[in-house]
Amino acid sequence: MNATKVKAVVSLIIWLLVGAIAVNAFFLFVQGGSWFTFTDPDADKPIQVLSDRTTTADVDTLIIEWSVGGVTVKVGEADSGIRVVERSRSNLADNKQVQFDQNGSTLTLRSRNKTHFVFFGWGTQVSYLEVTVEPKLYQRLKITQASGNTDVVGIQATTFDMTSASGSVELNTISVSTANLIQTSGEITLLGANQIDTLKVTMTSGRFDGRADAQHVTVNMTSGEFGLQFLSTNPLSLDHDMTSGSATYSLPQSTPFSVSVDKTSGAFSSGFTMTQNGNRYDYGTGGPLYTLDMTSGSFTIRP
Repeated sequence: MNATKVKAVVSLIIWLLVGAIAVNAFFLFVQGGSWFTFTDPDADKPIQVLSDRTTTADVDTLIIEWSVGGVTVKVGEADSGIRVVERSRSNLADNKQVQFDQNGSTLTLRSRNKTHFVFFGWGTQVSYLEVTVEPKLYQRLKITQASGNTDVVGIQATTFDMTSASGSVELNTISVSTANLIQTSGEITLLGANQIDTLKVTMTSGRFDGRADAQHVTVNMTSGEFGLQFLSTNPLSLDHDMTSGSATYSLPQSTPFSVSVDKTSGAFSSGFTMTQNGNRYDYGTGGPLYTLDMTSGSFTIRP
């Protein structure tokens, strides 16, 4: 086969692949799915326990690095230690199961399943990690999830770091001093009565929908949808930087505050009766100065 024919065949294969990817993406979009999600190839099979281990060592830092599947961190009984259970619908070899590393007061749990791109339901075998911790204040909880679902319930920590490439993250009634949430795509949801002193959110796209009392909020978003409802108190500081997309804040108290708006285009709206002075909007006599830096999109602040 001459070079011209080889080039033509390779070109045809590439364009067929591109077309197949486009069709797959279209159907995922229509069905409300995420292109960067995972599919469990054994979803019709019963789930089984791969490993079940408990440590009673004194742990104040918990690090979880997961590949694909699901992670749940919840609070159990006092003096019960930390229990780590991995489940799967697949028969994973021992060298593919969770890696359990204890180093002093730091416990690190790593997935040894390689992350593979999922295409038309083809992909890696997945597993689900459930970690039950004692009810106490932890110095740090760090979770990195490539794809899948993450649920964190009732945790108390000085620092909470959550990085999600895709999939769904649910935080329910957590109490932390500093929360650093990094989202490439997918969805982050804050449920229940979350208490967060300093909340930092970085999102490339996707959706953030939260309920919390947070004193200091910093958000950097490229696009997507962002919504945060404060439960009982207004924040002391709020800095929101957005390239595009939409953002909505709900403030529970009619106490004075101000917003400084620096925008290239887009729309700023308020459900409060505010007095405008240049780029500054004051509610009442003015109070904490919230800042908005927006290239385009829409930003709303309301009761």
